[in-house]
Amino acid sequence: MRGRDLERTMQDFYHQRFNILVCTTIIESGIDIPTANTIIIDRADKLGLAQLHQLRGRVGRSQHRAYAYLLTEPPQSITTDAKKRLAAIEAMEELGAGFTLATHDLEIRGAGELLGEEQSGQIQAVGFNLYMELLDRAVQAIKNGQSPELLQPNNPKTEIELHISALFPETYIHDVHTRLVFYK
Repeated sequence: MRGRDLERTMQDFYHQRFNILVCTTIIESGIDIPTANTIIIDRADKLGLAQLHQLRGRVGRSQHRAYAYLLTEPPQSITTDAKKRLAAIEAMEELGAGFTLATHDLEIRGAGELLGEEQSGQIQAVGFNLYMELLDRAVQAIKNGQSPELLQPNNPKTEIELHISALFPETYIHDVHTRLVFYK
């Protein structure tokens, strides 16, 4: 759809010239239509947790009760991670659930290379607690009007170099989420 047509369509929907809008995930960012109260998300099992949260947030932006219907394939054909994402989005319905959902998403997908340029890998490479501590320091610095000092040492602590892996092997604890619990 050309830009002008898209803009006209959105304006018509906003001014209630029609009541149903069929669209892609383009609406997840920045669309604010207070009268929209229902969203139907097809193949929700294929979307990420952040996308689902953003899409669900497009409805219920006024005093009207909102509904979000998430359509999926049969449960037996959905991946384990997709089931976890859907369970997380279903459980988090209170106002301000974004941070909690982001934390769940971090646990499900992994954090990537948090301190490097590439975004690949798993959260085990840095550790969930270290990531949360760095994030907290950055937020506190910004709240105090300062720039985050993420390159300075976290806390001067004694380090012991054993020259062995401190990770639980996958053969010992198969489920990645269970392993994450033990790392905490």
